[in-house]
Amino acid sequence: MKSILPYLTGPLEHVFDFKGRAGRTEFWPYWLWLLGLQIGLIIIIQIVVGVIFFISQLEWLYAAIFAFILLGGQVLLLSVRTRRLHDLGMSGWWQLLWFFPFVGSFLLLIFMALPGQQKENRFGAAPERSNGRFELKRWLFEFKGRTGRIDFWIYWLCMWAVDIILFMILFISVTAAAGSGARDFYTNDGYGWLGMFIALPVVIVADFVLLAAPRARRLHDAGMSGWWQLIWFIPYLGPLALCILMLLPPKKGKNRFDLQTPLPAAEPAPQENKSSDLPS
Repeated sequence: MKSILPYLTGPLEHVFDFKGRAGRTEFWPYWLWLLGLQIGLIIIIQIVVGVIFFISQLEWLYAAIFAFILLGGQVLLLSVRTRRLHDLGMSGWWQLLWFFPFVGSFLLLIFMALPGQQKENRFGAAPERSNGRFELKRWLFEFKGRTGRIDFWIYWLCMWAVDIILFMILFISVTAAAGSGARDFYTNDGYGWLGMFIALPVVIVADFVLLAAPRARRLHDAGMSGWWQLIWFIPYLGPLALCILMLLPPKKGKNRFDLQTPLPAAEPAPQENKSSDLPS
């Protein structure tokens, strides 16, 4: 199975390259990975600052950290987003739409999802089109074979970002439809809890389904059966133990979960010419 690592290392290697073009398969995995990394960093820093050091009244510090992480992610996206716009035949300056609140960012994401021009344009030749859809299906639903730690955790960060986006969409939709205001989110008569109880189970089930096959292959890589991921259903300790299993080093050499590559069919042996040399 094709590694997911090149989808990350490719944009990072060209983080200061604003020339040329980039396809959707180069932009979106990298964008999801960055988003998941940013969300994870914000949560970890808030826990460290707010819980360990008992600093609860430094809102300015949280705002500064959030702004730094957000701007850092945008800097890392500048070049690949420019090349993605080039693939559409548009100037990279169009990404200044990001500074328009809400609408600008939404329009920019729509641009990133548009298919690129098939032929060469003023920014260069079209990027090679990979079979990303087929590889994504295999990543999601292929339970055979093995997956390394780096590939798994990159994929996990991408799924983390997808989970957060899905949760926010469901939560805001349910809460807004029920007519709740932001001020009564934590009150007993507020509809915020309704949005929470509807969105959270959907996200948890989706997360388990989308991670089932990659998690099974990661367990295979450690020499364990994929059924070990069922410990996820043990409250509290199960998910923690499963995360520890995902960090285990791979089993060296071949194991029983390696894909068996079929040998090529043997070519038929050439037949000898047994025609008689005697004249007829």
